[in-house]
Amino acid sequence: MNLSIFFTYTLLTAYKPGSNNIMSMTNGSKEGEAIFFAGICICDSLL
Repeated sequence: MNLSIFFTYTLLTAYKPGSNNIMSMTNGSKEGEAIFFAGICICDSLL
């Protein structure tokens, strides 16, 4: 495994939010934090 590629990937993902994170934050602000947090807990318990 090329370590320079790995460290570049980890650096970029640490400082730049992905599309799923942006979508989750947007839905959380629209629907309310309690409903959003409950949905995360339910989904995590299924995994």
